[in-house]
Amino acid sequence: MSGELTTEQAASVLGVHPVTLRKWRKNSEYTGEFEVYEDCQGLQWWYKHNRKIMYCESSVTKLKKLLNRRKAK
Repeated sequence: MSGELTTEQAASVLGVHPVTLRKWRKNSEYTGEFEVYEDCQGLQWWYKHNRKIMYCESSVTKLKKLLNRRKAK
């Protein structure tokens, strides 16, 4: 995968607590790609190993842009 972020890095980019990302992952759906899931906010994530979750950098930046647009209004 290109552009991987850990949970902590993704949370800092979005300006939320890492626990928030874990809560969003509860409502995840399988995307059909190789072990990639999408949470309720549209973030794509996967397990690097049993206890390490990685996020797709492009999905994190896309959500960040969306959140910034909402704040600007």
